Amino acid sequence: MYTYSSFGVLFFNTNQHNNISITIFPSNIDVNDSLTIEKNIDVSDMEEEDFNHAGQFNLKFEQWFKKHRPSRNCVQDLVSILREEGVSKTKPQDLDTYLRQFQEEMAHSTEYGLEIGGLTYTINIRATICDAPAKAFITGVPSHTSRCGCAKCTQVGKKINGTLTYSSICDVIISDEDFASRKYTNFHQTKYLSRNSPLESIGVKMVTQVILDVMHLIDLGVVRKFLIRLINNKIFGENSISYNVHSLLHLEKSINIVGDPTSGSSYPFENYLQKLKKYIKSPRNILEQIYRK
Repeated sequence: MYTYSSFGVLFFNTNQHNNISITIFPSNIDVNDSLTIEKNIDVSDMEEEDFNHAGQFNLKFEQWFKKHRPSRNCVQDLVSILREEGVSKTKPQDLDTYLRQFQEEMAHSTEYGLEIGGLTYTINIRATICDAPAKAFITGVPSHTSRCGCAKCTQVGKKINGTLTYSSICDVIISDEDFASRKYTNFHQTKYLSRNSPLESIGVKMVTQVILDVMHLIDLGVVRKFLIRLINNKIFGENSISYNVHSLLHLEKSINIVGDPTSGSSYPFENYLQKLKKYIKSPRNILEQIYRK
């Protein structure tokens, strides 16, 4: 069962509550009135009977939450919204619907700032961090399992012995400007060839700010595949260069954006998710259980 939970930023200090289908948390609060955030999309795969692992609540903002202490009424309203609309057991189908409230919230926050403790901060999105399927979905590009699945260059995959295989070299690098102008039409979903996707509409750079995540790409991807093949004594052939292996060619640029590849990845989200799961003792009133801790 897949559970989608949705959280935003405005509920910390206003009466505007939201149920956006994306998790965002502050990575840096600066005294110079600047708030830099990273956003993460993730899915927690769980069994119904496993209450200790119920739900997806990768909310690294607990420290911020405790520091500013939104009112109990605010929290209760948020819980009610999430119960009614913010938690879904089905995968999202329409990107515009999925990101609409996040898009509206960020547009408002970018224009007017975000007030915390009497101070107003400007909002800056540093990076979007997610695995390949989620990344393709939120950017409006072909799936990573398609021939045009690399969103960083114009390399086109081909089937070798039934396996989609890429090259060990980069093709033409796709820039943010190339993406915005739809220079390479095969690397966009048809729906977004003639209009902007939700993230584009709020100024996200769709190539450089949608980064490659080392947790999914390397640790759970390339390294895992390599170890499995070693254990099974499988020879690496010409069809061994998968999407993940090819993406290693583009990893340096992502690291240049986020710095430390571990902290600028899904690891902080996933690690904090494990901590929050320990607070959950039953499948009911999950947010209240976390809040009381």
